[in-house]
Amino acid sequence: MSISDIEVLDTDDRGRGVFATHAIGAGTTIVRGIPAACVPKDDRLRTHCSVCLAPAADRPLCSGCGHVVLCARCAKSDGARLIHDDECASLRSLFAVPAKERPADTCSLRLLLRLLLWRWRCSRPELPQYVEDEWWGDGDACGDELDDVMALCEPPEGLADGGVDCDAAFWDMAAQARYHLPAHARLSRGLAAELMARVYANGLCLYREDGGDGGDGGGGGGRGGGGVRREVGWGVSASVAMFNHRCAPNADWSIDADGCIVVRSVRPVRRGEELCLCYVDNALPRRERQARLREHFGFECQCEVCRAEEEEETVGTAGRASGKHARSEAAAPAPAKRHASSAPRARKKTK
Repeated sequence: MSISDIEVLDTDDRGRGVFATHAIGAGTTIVRGIPAACVPKDDRLRTHCSVCLAPAADRPLCSGCGHVVLCARCAKSDGARLIHDDECASLRSLFAVPAKERPADTCSLRLLLRLLLWRWRCSRPELPQYVEDEWWGDGDACGDELDDVMALCEPPEGLADGGVDCDAAFWDMAAQARYHLPAHARLSRGLAAELMARVYANGLCLYREDGGDGGDGGGGGGRGGGGVRREVGWGVSASVAMFNHRCAPNADWSIDADGCIVVRSVRPVRRGEELCLCYVDNALPRRERQARLREHFGFECQCEVCRAEEEEETVGTAGRASGKHARSEAAAPAPAKRHASSAPRARKKTK
């Protein structure tokens, strides 16, 4: 599979999408992308590599910040070490803040810090760059440029996550990042908030398969598929963000042993067919999938699966109501008087 086997085209209703230019077999690698940035979850900081997210519980903590580890492979790579060297002082500053005064979950803030430091390094081409040293292992991989990330779509205005105004949260996170970053890497709050908004709308949860011994196996996984998968981090790749959502996807993503995000087909794909991922757990009921997509991505899915399930729900509701009405007529020869208090009450909106 080569990048020439796919193309990015405009769609009628969903912006750009990725389409197959040839028939693709199941299990084919479609894209392998070096993340613009990825970070471990808070509870994986000391057990997974800060650069590639590989299991590294046996590795020593960084002597500078005292909070992250590098796997043996990344510790030998100049490029991988440079990624953490740039952020080390900022992480030391972040975790010096009393726990009750810093974010309960620092994952998003740490991802923003890393992106802003990457942005600064990209602006200094005379300096060593993260991707000059091939720490991402064997095989071809697509690397992001800053313009690629800034070209990603933003979430719609007024988006709220769990009742929290996202725009306000992005601005607050930008202010925190500015506080912890060295002066040379700081960006205006407005531009940093804009970058965080794009990451929020395009970021990926990253998983690894549980190895069954308290650690993780070498493989990875997206949001669907078999095996027990543990969420280990969050990242963004402009190459992977091109793929649109569908509740019955024909592709899935994983994080490989080298820390690259890999998109593979999960079934045969026809020439000209759009390649899609499922942004949420497609085992969830339709209403819950829709709620999560609205809350986190700002859109309502109208794919074939959602439309079919909605029709089934409508038919099932009508059938149950009809059956109940028929049973009531058979049991009661004369309808009872209906009191005002028996009128249906307005249902409260739930989040």
